[in-house]
Amino acid sequence: MKKRIITAGLLAAGVGAMAVGLLPQPSLLAAQARGDVVDVATPSALENAVMWARPGSTIRLAAGEYPQLVIKRQVDGAPIRITGPRGARINQLLFSKAGGWRVDGITLVGGIGKAMPLDIALSNNIMLS
Repeated sequence: MKKRIITAGLLAAGVGAMAVGLLPQPSLLAAQARGDVVDVATPSALENAVMWARPGSTIRLAAGEYPQLVIKRQVDGAPIRITGPRGARINQLLFSKAGGWRVDGITLVGGIGKAMPLDIALSNNIMLS
């Protein structure tokens, strides 16, 4: 009886950790195993993909609205690419102490008030097209 309760508790804790981004989602792991292209359609999936993508991966956004995205990750090796159609709109993209990122095809929109749509601070090897 104790073994089942502990196992169920560990399973629930693991699912909860995936939900808040502490562990990679199974779909992200499966996508990377198939060829390093991760399809993203929600803001939480985008944050999770940015956190867990491997060097050389491509994060492909679906058309839609995405809130502010802050990237604070240095990538060693091949850069991580974020791509999508022009209909994929990120309301503000901020790079802080980041490196090794490529962004192309998506639309960047200004943030709240007079915030700029793009901010690159203390970062290197960032390419936008």
